[in-house]
Amino acid sequence: MNLRRWITALAVLALFAAIGSAQITSNQVTCTVSPASDPNVRAEGTTDRVGDVLITCINGLQLSSGNAADRITITVNYSAPITNVTEGPASLNTDVVLTIDEPNSLSNAAATELGITGYGPNAAIMGVCTVANQATLVPATNQVTACPAYSYAAGVAGYFSTSATNLGGGNAINVYQGVIGANGTSVKFSNVPFVPPYVNTAAQGTLVSRVYRIAGVRVNPNGQASITATVAPIVTNTSDVSTFNAVQNPTVTVGTVTASLVTSVVPSPLSVCIQTQLTPAANAAQLPASASYLKFTENFGTAFKTRVVPIVAADNATGTGADLQANTQLVNGTYSGGAYTNAGSESGILFPLASLPQGVIGLANNGTRLKAVFANLNTAQGTKYYVSVNNITDFNTLVAANKTPATPGDTTAAPYAVLQTQGSEVAAYAASAGATTAGTGAVLVPVVQLTVASNGTAEAVWEVTNTDLQSDTYTFAVYAVYAANALGANPATAATVALGYAPTNGSASTNPVGVTLTNIPRFVAPGAAVPLLALLPCRTTLLFPYVTSFKPATGPSWQTGVAIENTGLDPMTTTGGTGTCTLSFYGAGAPPSVQTPPIAPGSGYAFDITDPGLTGQANTNWTGYIFAVCNFNYGHGFAFIEDGSPQGNAMGYLADVLNQQSTNVTRGAFTLGESLGQ
Repeated sequence: MNLRRWITALAVLALFAAIGSAQITSNQVTCTVSPASDPNVRAEGTTDRVGDVLITCINGLQLSSGNAADRITITVNYSAPITNVTEGPASLNTDVVLTIDEPNSLSNAAATELGITGYGPNAAIMGVCTVANQATLVPATNQVTACPAYSYAAGVAGYFSTSATNLGGGNAINVYQGVIGANGTSVKFSNVPFVPPYVNTAAQGTLVSRVYRIAGVRVNPNGQASITATVAPIVTNTSDVSTFNAVQNPTVTVGTVTASLVTSVVPSPLSVCIQTQLTPAANAAQLPASASYLKFTENFGTAFKTRVVPIVAADNATGTGADLQANTQLVNGTYSGGAYTNAGSESGILFPLASLPQGVIGLANNGTRLKAVFANLNTAQGTKYYVSVNNITDFNTLVAANKTPATPGDTTAAPYAVLQTQGSEVAAYAASAGATTAGTGAVLVPVVQLTVASNGTAEAVWEVTNTDLQSDTYTFAVYAVYAANALGANPATAATVALGYAPTNGSASTNPVGVTLTNIPRFVAPGAAVPLLALLPCRTTLLFPYVTSFKPATGPSWQTGVAIENTGLDPMTTTGGTGTCTLSFYGAGAPPSVQTPPIAPGSGYAFDITDPGLTGQANTNWTGYIFAVCNFNYGHGFAFIEDGSPQGNAMGYLADVLNQQSTNVTRGAFTLGESLGQ
């Protein structure tokens, strides 16, 4: 908060003073509610932070110097279930807080000019009054046990201080812990001090307001379009030093629910029939491989968040948050733009508080995590699957070198994510655990082999450690590696993948002291599965559209000779495989299907359709067509028909090369079969 803003705000408040002195001396306090912000709340999230609620109060009876503050109860009701972590009896330990007078929001220069240096908005965060300490009110003093009282300090021009002689620096605790109501949609702050604002003649009639901020509330939007917060009537707990009017504008919007994630899968451009360079586990051999892209795109710039801003290497390494407790510079409570919380962080305002299982108010367990759930993975004959450790530009390239963080989680503003320990949504990521390298070219990227269950399923989870607060796409690679000719003639089951956020509802984690607690953040389960890669065998389908052994009434029968060649050897260093062809005959009186002997690259198989050794019968007086399904790439065919007459009338043609994936395929393309021109 800068000086200009404070001067403007105070000038507006001065208008209230001009209404008359009756307002100044009245015990009728008027409080107005406003939203600190209206952020995007992820529709897929179940623990997203909503905007803070501001309660600004004016008027009230002027206190004498040294008088203790009145005590009030503030309750805020939300339109969606509150999902903050709560532990202990009656949900006493929660990370929802109320701050008084915007600590740290006023610069020293502005505070000096106003004469309130060290007080109110210029005061530092003086600690947290826990729920346990709020529970016992001492009637004789109107104070809460172990929570220093607020009182009026004389000589602070134009401002009621929040001071107490029993706390260092003369300032009272200015952060209060909330309790989640039994209905799950309300939060209550009990025995909160209220020092009535007043006009101080030394400050030329400046009217001071009292500001309460409710921060850190997380909700499950549960299909709502927006999230609202309603402040209930304020209850005076003690001797009615001041009384409260009805709260003005009690209901405000604190979140707009928006779909935040767009996912897509780019299927493999590599055929299992093509020998492509992929070198997992330091194996430099040429292996048949497939590779696919998994893409996670933000629908708005703050959909993907880091754990805190910034994350530091020690926190990434341990996942415990211990470094946050020891390093005050990581407190995410810097006041900026009318809010303490940072839109780019899964955490909220951070204050150390030993009574919380996490040990820190507002601390998330991790940054946004992106999850891939694989199914129908075929592991026959040693097939292996790998995923990239980090997001990539292409199959051979990590994100641009000038954007890659020196240490994941440092202050580099670039989209970056790191693979987590497999099989656990809540484990700390292990960037080098079991990592090797892979790629489809000379340059390789770090990968980890997926652990595939016996039912063909596997999972991979990446955590966002760096973000630029723009709408970005995080791309990860999936590599499938097969032994040579592993699939044989039988198609593999098509693999699928479902993409979404992690952890999902029901996931739990363990804090530094071994207490299990519900994870923050949490999300709904990933969406429907989509195809990942269709693993078809190496296959060429040939169509011979006209063959005949027609027998006229007089004269010899017609003859059709067929030749099939495996052209997997050539001067272009193409590598093909050996396989058989299944011949299927169609037409009236067609013979049964047969299988040829294996045909190796560089060789062929020829037959006459009337040869009884081919089908076990003499195929005379039959006209139709033949499909030859060959279990190798680069198959070609030729048919030659003659009438058997002395004149030797004859003709020949090339078989049609049919492709199951494309109608225009060139040699070397990562698809199956070849075009007619080859």
